[in-house]
Amino acid sequence: MKNNILLSTLFLLTSWAFQAQDFKAGETVMALENDDLLWYKATILETGSEKCKIHWEGFSSEYDEFINNDSFWKEGMPFLVGDKLQGLETDGKWYNAKVLEINGSKYFIHWGGFSSEYDRWISYDSLRLPTKENYIAEGNFNTNASSTNGSSYGSSRIGIIYLENKTGQTVKYTYSGDGSSGGGTIYNNQKDNIKNAPIGGEIKVNGTYFITISKGHDGQTVIIK
Repeated sequence: MKNNILLSTLFLLTSWAFQAQDFKAGETVMALENDDLLWYKATILETGSEKCKIHWEGFSSEYDEFINNDSFWKEGMPFLVGDKLQGLETDGKWYNAKVLEINGSKYFIHWGGFSSEYDRWISYDSLRLPTKENYIAEGNFNTNASSTNGSSYGSSRIGIIYLENKTGQTVKYTYSGDGSSGGGTIYNNQKDNIKNAPIGGEIKVNGTYFITISKGHDGQTVIIK
């Protein structure tokens, strides 16, 4: 157990050292776009100890900008705990995934839109960056949280929570918290969902308190009875 912890710690330290390195002007990398949290091909124009100026491939120079060095990635670089990526499942399909733990070249991931019972270890080669070309909307982890530095995501929200109506009648729900609010109508035996759900926020059903949103609700289905 101690050896595993030591290996994981060394791997993470190596990861941060590698991802914080200075890049070379003229180098082509993948860069994280903060508006949609997808990765795009870019060219380094100017380098710096904390930020580099980049040109987004396929866009005019008016969109050139400085972004943090840890918002870059290139082939062979490791991923980090908390990274929201895409994983290859045994059915041969790619799904949105979030890195929970790292042990050497193995990554323990949670599948977006699925319960934690399906969390499992997969290899580095079974992970990829979410890009515009391979964007997956279902079970999305990529647009449901704000980024603080390209590899660390805000901890005040979860990706998605599902509400299923089993009351025998149509219900209305509202939610609020962390500066956001919303709601909807759910017919009997139907589901609805709240994306980018605020942790600590309250959900009310027909105007009455129902639950407080927690980290444990991420990807879960909550039954309204």
